[in-house]
Amino acid sequence: MPVDKEMADTILGTFRKMFKELEDKGITGESFQTMRTTMDRMEKLALETNDVSEFTAKLTTENLFLEFSNAYTETMTALAKGEYSEAGGDELLMEKTLEAYEQSIENLKGNPNYEKLKAPIEELIELGKSGISYPVFLRMAEEQGLYQTLQGDIVVRDAILSDKMFCELLHLPLEVEKHEKILKKHDELASQSPFNVADIFQFELERQKIEWDYTPRINQWNLISRLWEKMIDNVYDWLDSFGSFAPKDERWISRRGIAQTMRNIKRT
Repeated sequence: MPVDKEMADTILGTFRKMFKELEDKGITGESFQTMRTTMDRMEKLALETNDVSEFTAKLTTENLFLEFSNAYTETMTALAKGEYSEAGGDELLMEKTLEAYEQSIENLKGNPNYEKLKAPIEELIELGKSGISYPVFLRMAEEQGLYQTLQGDIVVRDAILSDKMFCELLHLPLEVEKHEKILKKHDELASQSPFNVADIFQFELERQKIEWDYTPRINQWNLISRLWEKMIDNVYDWLDSFGSFAPKDERWISRRGIAQTMRNIKRT
């Protein structure tokens, strides 16, 4: 089952726009081809992974964000040298980067997590418009952890809370306990980060450990629940078999006649 489309659009929207702008201009070359290959890989992961945590973990561990950004920078630098004589390469890079971030905010409209997701993007835009150079912008964004917040860690935490609340409504104690441990581990990893953002790769490893630990117990719980439901159904059938309506109930009616129907009722 692929990652939720809205979440995939949120994470990949900016990269898609950056890629399409260059593709529409007919840009070619080795660095642009690297962008294409990286973009294709990110799109493929969005279809292959089961949830946003696994998706972002793979994006991070395979260095796809960094690989795409480096290729984009190389492509834009080459483009600036060849087509823009009045503006410097860094100025063009800053302009295009901020345009992509602004478009990303537009793409997020309608997303239930819009306010939370747009906040770190707005911080990047504000930093880029502060008058600093593009290299300084990249350094400060890295030092302030703004790229880490773009990974949507706050949305991941909210998703865990939502899963926990859903399990509470369904009265699934082991599922609730599991999500509580996952949430605790997330917050523990976040507290170890200078930016209060959990390392997505480390978190996914810890999450899988917890999932594996609870899977046998949850399977056992589900089996017992199904057996109890079956036993209760049998008790209801037994009680109903004493009712005057039983000979006309489809649970016991036999095409072979009333005698067989009565035997069916007695057998219950």
